Amino acid sequence: MIFARYFTKEMLKSQGAVLLVLLLIFLSQYLIRVLSQAAGGEIPGQLIASMVALRLPDMLTWVLPISFFIGILFCHGRFYADSEMTVMFAVGTSRNRILKLTCLLGCLTLVLTAVFTLFVAPYTAYKQQELVQGFRDNPGASILKEGQFMPLGNGKYTAYVEKLTDKGKGMERVFILQQGQANQPPAVIVADTGSVTASKEVSGLNLILDQGVRYAGQPGQRAFDVSKFKEYKVLLPSKKTQDVAQELGSKSTLELLKDPSGQALAELQWRFSVPLAVIILGILAVPLAEVNPRQGRYAKLLPAVLVYLAYFLFLSSMRSAVGDGRFPEFPGMFLVPILFGLLLALPLNMQHSRWWLRTRTRLKKGGKASV
Repeated sequence: MIFARYFTKEMLKSQGAVLLVLLLIFLSQYLIRVLSQAAGGEIPGQLIASMVALRLPDMLTWVLPISFFIGILFCHGRFYADSEMTVMFAVGTSRNRILKLTCLLGCLTLVLTAVFTLFVAPYTAYKQQELVQGFRDNPGASILKEGQFMPLGNGKYTAYVEKLTDKGKGMERVFILQQGQANQPPAVIVADTGSVTASKEVSGLNLILDQGVRYAGQPGQRAFDVSKFKEYKVLLPSKKTQDVAQELGSKSTLELLKDPSGQALAELQWRFSVPLAVIILGILAVPLAEVNPRQGRYAKLLPAVLVYLAYFLFLSSMRSAVGDGRFPEFPGMFLVPILFGLLLALPLNMQHSRWWLRTRTRLKKGGKASV
């Protein structure tokens, strides 16, 4: 029990540290992308925190498997490099016991990964898509930017605001180009100040301009209608919000089960393959972490990471093949864990078993006898 508690604590510490570092890297990369979208006017600044929070479960589906894999390499590698593993073997701890404890922790990671992959990540992906679509349909006052030409009212107006006040609800020195419609000529509206309020008549916004001039007429002609006003109202109706066209990644697992298409099947198999990878790669990491104390704890880190990358690259290629119908639905993507388990994980973990040692001894004796 003392060994199990110590081993579990060290494993959780290593996995937690790797998880935190990788999560910060993923979050910072996504935050940079969201900030660039906000700077380009694709999304308002108010949505940045919500976008990052809704993206977090999807990141965890990627980070949890690799954090468990690298956590094993770091923790076991330190045990071997500091000769702690030698002491454990000397007092009666077997490799099978170490493998069982590792798989026990792997089952915990597998359950968390499955919950995020099958349920939480698709839901948050849908909410994120719904959030962006809702902004595009009803942008509100967040569409107003200082010093930029902005299309408003489905292209009927083009506005320029020199300065925004009152947290984006007030405007100073406003220029609006109104496109011509039917028998009405185009018009240019200039005002000293303005404000944005919610419309009470219809769903949308009222752009209210104060103390300005409206110039209406056809370009190239002399007949222009010039009128001064104290208050001028521009109605910007909101679009009728439609159902969000769901991508496969934002569909629930139950919806994918009812979808007979190949792309839906590939997405469904992917969601089951990612949690399964936790156990397969965890079993692979145990023998890959074995190092000689003279080699150092990170001696086999590079080949182990290459194995991890090969696993997920193979899995991604199988996902495309199953989705396009170039590979049979069964075994489909499950062929990857089967091959890695039978060809790598099982042989590497059996190299210290009694059966393999006896077989190797017999092969050596047979070779000497034949000589």
